[in-house]
Order: sequence, then C-alpha cells, then structure tokens
Amino acid sequence: MRDVGVGYNHTVVAKTDGTVWSYGLNSLGQLGVTAGASQLTPVQVTALSDAKAVAVGYDFSLVLKTDGTVWGFGSNTNGTLGDGTFVSSRATPAQVSGTVDITAVAAGRGHSALLKSDGTVWTFGGNTYGQLGDGTTTSRYAPVQATGLTGAVAVAA
Repeated sequence: MRDVGVGYNHTVVAKTDGTVWSYGLNSLGQLGVTAGASQLTPVQVTALSDAKAVAVGYDFSLVLKTDGTVWGFGSNTNGTLGDGTFVSSRATPAQVSGTVDITAVAAGRGHSALLKSDGTVWTFGGNTYGQLGDGTTTSRYAPVQATGLTGAVAVAA
C-alpha cells in the first residue's frame, strides 16, 4: 500500500500500483462507486488511477494523483469536495477546482487542506470557526488560499 485514509465509517487505500480501493459505508458515494450498499470488502475505484495519496473526511474522500491534481467523492456538504458545485453528494470522482502542483492533502470532518509545491496552503469546505484560515467564517466550495501561510511543508486537518 502507498497510503491509507480512514473516515468515520469508510476506508480508502492507494496501492503502490496507483489504483484506489475503498470499503465501508457508501450511503453518499464516499467509496467512489455508485452510492448505495456498504461494501464489506475492498472495491476498486475504477474512475481513478495514478494515485499518490488519499485523505478521508467524515463522509467524503480525496485522492491526490501523481500529476498533482486532487479528486473528491462522497458528501459535498458545505463544499467538502472542493469542486465548486452545490451538489449534495457525488459517487463519481470530480477534480477539486484549480488543483495543480499539489504535494499533500488532508481531510477533516468537513473541511480539507492542500499543500502546493510552492509552500502555500489552500483550503475548502465548512468554515464555521475559521478553520479555512481565510479570515472569514464563510464555507468555501472551491479552494482558497490560507492567509499569510508560505513555506509550509505539511498539512493536517
């Protein structure tokens, strides 16, 4: 395995061959396959390849690909998928808006953080307590830069 992400009720794995596998609760498409029944054994997320890392939130999942793009699936409450849409959930992976040159990804309960190769931090999702670092409490449906952060080397959520 290359990377493993564990959410509240589901798990996502990036294997060394770049494939993505998931299992657990799938009520909102958080496994990256058609929403519905839970998966008791790992199923392949066939829509994705070249995975480098994964991050798993409460009921959504993110995959960082080797080309520096990030893809999300599952619940999109308050913009947790970062794709710029207001759809409530999606089972098919969609690219997080504007993601290029991303080197690390982290997912929290309802927000996420991305580290770009230039050391800047970009965040999206729920922002009730200012957890996105953009100086507001407005939820963001696409990544915004965290104010004043440069030279970062890692992110966590």
